[in-house]
Amino acid sequence: MGINVIVNNLFNNIIKKFNNITDIHIIDTHHRNKKQIPSGTASMLAKSIFSLISNNKNFSNINDIKLTSIRLGNIVGKHSIIFVNNLECIEIKHTVYHRKSFAIGAIEAAKWIINYKTGLFNTNNIF
Repeated sequence: MGINVIVNNLFNNIIKKFNNITDIHIIDTHHRNKKQIPSGTASMLAKSIFSLISNNKNFSNINDIKLTSIRLGNIVGKHSIIFVNNLECIEIKHTVYHRKSFAIGAIEAAKWIINYKTGLFNTNNIF
């Protein structure tokens, strides 16, 4: 659920108020056996950011957002999002210590969606 807090609450404010962003880098870290590179979460983060910065001259396409994937140890999930301008840097980190976190998010989503008969929803609608 923490990633949804970041996407829905922090990104918009950072991009609106942190002037002249020149670089954005996402670092995607997972356990050594994870095959997906980049992770679905890292891809979603890049897409969310790009949708908010499409008018920034430093970012003409989504590939201008740098993405590094690291696979090592037994790390469940860790994402760092770094925004840089010519004067300073903002770094946001989110770490999942246990897969139980994903189950709690799924339960919250199930509780929310039970009130709807039809529709197509995503986590932005829920959280």
